[in-house]
Amino acid sequence: MPLRAYAVNEAPGMTAEGAPFAGQFQAGQTLEQQVQLVPGKCYTVVGVGMGVTDLNLQLVALTPVPGMSPTLAQDNSTGSNASVAGRGSCYKWPLPVGVNAKIVMTAAAGSGMAAAQLYSK
Repeated sequence: MPLRAYAVNEAPGMTAEGAPFAGQFQAGQTLEQQVQLVPGKCYTVVGVGMGVTDLNLQLVALTPVPGMSPTLAQDNSTGSNASVAGRGSCYKWPLPVGVNAKIVMTAAAGSGMAAAQLYSK
């Protein structure tokens, strides 16, 4: 699977959290997956697109106040593959209590399938 192959370099030594999630996209469409961030763990999100020519990923904290959910980390690349806090620079939740968050996967350009996976260590 291309997602696992990409994760070998982007999330070395990390373990997949849950199952990957995927969707069929048109340019501009998004798909969200809720996750739990816990203290002491470090996280990386990887994603691959097939037909999607620019895939964007964000890790966003969920708050009870609508519109006030801060982006914790995001990919800064262009292209069909994306990673958040990849290549050993994983995102560590800084507070002593866990938080609900979501991964937001967006097809910025192109159309087709895309999949993403959360990894932790």
